[in-house]
Amino acid sequence: MKKNNPYICLALKSKRMRKLSLIFLISFFSIVWAQRSKITSASLAIQDGDYETAIVKLKEALQRPELLKPNDFAKAYTKLVTAYLYYYQKNQRKAFEKYPNLAEDAYNAYKKAQEYDRTKKYKKELDPLRTALANVLYLRGVDYFEKQRFKDARQLIENALTIYGKDGVKDFYAAHLLYAYTLMAEKDTAKAMTEIQKGIELYKTQPPKQKDPFVAHAYATLIQYYAQQPEKRKEALNLIDEAKRLFPNNPSIKNAELQLLLNPEMYEIALQRYKDEVEKNPKDIINLLVYAQLLEKKNPEEAVVYYKRALEIDPDHLQALYNTGALYINMGVEKNRASIKEEDANKSEALRKEAENYFRQALPYMERTLELLDNNAQGEQNDNFRMNVLRALVQITGYLGLDDKYQQYKTRLDQMKN
Repeated sequence: MKKNNPYICLALKSKRMRKLSLIFLISFFSIVWAQRSKITSASLAIQDGDYETAIVKLKEALQRPELLKPNDFAKAYTKLVTAYLYYYQKNQRKAFEKYPNLAEDAYNAYKKAQEYDRTKKYKKELDPLRTALANVLYLRGVDYFEKQRFKDARQLIENALTIYGKDGVKDFYAAHLLYAYTLMAEKDTAKAMTEIQKGIELYKTQPPKQKDPFVAHAYATLIQYYAQQPEKRKEALNLIDEAKRLFPNNPSIKNAELQLLLNPEMYEIALQRYKDEVEKNPKDIINLLVYAQLLEKKNPEEAVVYYKRALEIDPDHLQALYNTGALYINMGVEKNRASIKEEDANKSEALRKEAENYFRQALPYMERTLELLDNNAQGEQNDNFRMNVLRALVQITGYLGLDDKYQQYKTRLDQMKN
């Protein structure tokens, strides 16, 4: 009877429930303690320099978020970003082999640590890590940029710039310039130019002892951008002067200047600027060639003088040879047209002889150009250049009645066309 007493049964069940609850609580707190102990173990591993073990322990602890309190998260993520950065400093190559997304994961851990550290308990531990984290983000961004992973590079460098700004590291011009090039790769040109301007201004504030060619390239990019906008071209001239003071004789800046000054409305300014350049440095072949090219429009005979000055410095300069030959051909063509239009027979003959003389002067320049091209390695660019030279030689020899040479050059040209 007693066994069937409902009060006794209820008491027995209640006792068993309490026992099961106690077992559950003990088990639960054991699991919680185990999760928290992993964070503690990770902290000790960091102190011992065993960063791989620390990362493993912390990731395991974070796999059970329901067992952790906000303070546990704050500590775990703080230790995780610490372990990542110390491991990276220990062996950069191995760190990225082991953890390809180390930069991204370290940044995410840093953000999570800030989010959960509501009492700012770990602020003193996090703050000193910021610059190291920004450097890792920037360097990984460089790596991604070189691999043409522009979107990934942009995000990392953007995050790095945010941290640099908070730390007062506002003179790091290279990050702004690289960020600009990632923006350009993604067709965000206007924003990219703003970043280039920031980078240049920072560079001018504290220029390094050794000139950085990356900045010269940035100047050239900004000049080329301005050159496409008529209202910005005068501003571009000032930028060129500034760039040339910082980077004299830099080819990127010279090329950007040339592109700007070859705009038709800039002709008179270009002519005067290159005349001044030639007078300052008469041995600079590029300036001589550009000035000669500009003079072709106004005074072809004077242009020939400057082309020949360039050839005195380098007798086998391909562009100088070709441009001289081409200019003689153009002058010959003009005289021939005038001869045909001239009704007076004597004047017409005189003009024809002048045309013939120009073609004869063109011949050795074009033949030497072809000879040099034939001695160089083959390539699509050289082949296109060679075809232009052959067309010129066919025109010259045809006009002068040099049948054998005409046939020789015509055959080669036809073969290249086919």
